[in-house]
Amino acid sequence: SNFTDVDALAAEPGVVVRFVDRPEELADADLVIVPGTRGTVRALEWLRERGLADAIARRAAERRPLLGICGGFQLLGEHIEDEVE
Repeated sequence: SNFTDVDALAAEPGVVVRFVDRPEELADADLVIVPGTRGTVRALEWLRERGLADAIARRAAERRPLLGICGGFQLLGEHIEDEVE
């Protein structure tokens, strides 16, 4: 994952950026950002293994704020097709 995608946001006064790996950590977030990745299929597997994919899908269904950057945006889609991976 490209964790540096959120560096500029983290530098803003009053903004707290947290990196999470458990679904329950998303519950109170004002915004969930899925950063870019070069390996979208592997990243999706990682999200699914940890229950984060379902938590993000629930958040989308509830129309709560989500932002995907580059490959992270692809992860928010309904279908990923990557001939390289």
